Amino acid sequence: MFPEAYCIHRAAGRLRIKIPSEKGNKAYFAFVEEQLARCPLVTAAKSIPITGSVLLSYSGEVPKIAEFAEKNKLFLLISDKQNPGSVAQATITSYKALDAQIQKLSGGNLDLPHTAFVTLAGVGIYQIARGKIKAPAWHVALWYAFNIFLKAQRK
Repeated sequence: MFPEAYCIHRAAGRLRIKIPSEKGNKAYFAFVEEQLARCPLVTAAKSIPITGSVLLSYSGEVPKIAEFAEKNKLFLLISDKQNPGSVAQATITSYKALDAQIQKLSGGNLDLPHTAFVTLAGVGIYQIARGKIKAPAWHVALWYAFNIFLKAQRK
């Protein structure tokens, strides 16, 4: 079996893959870099053995690159998203779980963005009603509420 890899960063045309089990293995990363350079979708490959990662510049689809790596027994890309142990992934997972719970409790009438909108708008109105028109509390809450509402409408 070949090593497991995780995408730890992804931007348009750039992909950083972490291969923790091979960290520090210069021979392995030299081989991976050489083999990935043969992939038609990869325009550049640079390995960093000390961190256990490979930086790819590419055009095309990441799953096709993962397929190439697996076919050539370089690594198995477990996820083309964030590393499952990352803070970003944990935040996304928590957000989705909370959103699902709110939808379930409200019978599908509310979701997390709309709940945040109502809450922040309420805080803003409450601050105004109490005469707390000092910067920034009430208008910041209203601004955030309005932005959340607009973003939720685009989905």
